[in-house]
Amino acid sequence: LQKFSASKLYKLVLSFAEKQGNPYPVKKKGRKPKLQPYEYAAYMAYMMLIKGAPFRTMEFESELYTDKHIDHATFVVNFEKVPVDYYLTLVEEAGAYLDRLLEYSNQYVVDSTGVPTPLRLDTVVKGKRVKQTIEYKSHIIASLHPENNAVVVRKVLATSKYVADCEAARRMLASGAIRNITLHGDRSYDY
Repeated sequence: LQKFSASKLYKLVLSFAEKQGNPYPVKKKGRKPKLQPYEYAAYMAYMMLIKGAPFRTMEFESELYTDKHIDHATFVVNFEKVPVDYYLTLVEEAGAYLDRLLEYSNQYVVDSTGVPTPLRLDTVVKGKRVKQTIEYKSHIIASLHPENNAVVVRKVLATSKYVADCEAARRMLASGAIRNITLHGDRSYDY
């Protein structure tokens, strides 16, 4: 990736988003948005993937990439409008492209992690009324490139916390885009 700058990587993600089109329709009434919906999606995806940036950091750096200052609250509103599948497709397309730039590797790893939310739900467990936290799981398959000191996310999947890790891996591999590899995983992938 020595040939890429941060700006070029952002433009790469932007090109994938532009190819997908707008993730939601633009309203004809009201204030005209500073960016097109696909531009918001591309910028937020880039900042999350490359920098793990929160919305305030996105606001702080927005002029560097978009030539416009965008408030963090605007990112929050637009983030909620973009469907999850749109982001997943962006991640997978960018991952496949970056994987081709690096030295070939047939070594892949599969992993998942719980994602708690601040949302709580009143429910009854064993006859007692309790507040249960709503949780999800995030699953990935990534290619390992030790020669380039890189890990490239190739597939992602978001599920409820009740989906087994091995089932999520099966779903991600079912598309057939990743074949003839050595897949490393922990005990939860014994299947």
